[in-house]
Amino acid sequence: MAGFAILGPAAGDSDPESGQLHAINVHPDRWAQGVGSVLFAAAEQEFIGLGYARAFLWVAKNNERAISFYSNRGWLHDGATLEDTRFDPPVAENRHSRTFPHSTARAATL
Repeated sequence: MAGFAILGPAAGDSDPESGQLHAINVHPDRWAQGVGSVLFAAAEQEFIGLGYARAFLWVAKNNERAISFYSNRGWLHDGATLEDTRFDPPVAENRHSRTFPHSTARAATL
């Protein structure tokens, strides 16, 4: 397997129009070969197909490679931060989000 993405409703978010990219991973042997770009584009299309108007993901503040990847695709830091205490030591994360074209998201749900 080259990679996978997990997406769905936003965890802890009451806005039914918001989805969350819970995980996206590509095997390091497949980095810089376009696999992540194809996988990410498919995840975006899935969000639209599910009728989400926007989506977000969390990324470690110091993960410059991932931040660059997301930013280059229009997923920008929206100001939200958190300390993920599931890890020891806790990981500081920023939320990156994207709004999908309204007419496209709405048309996908018809």
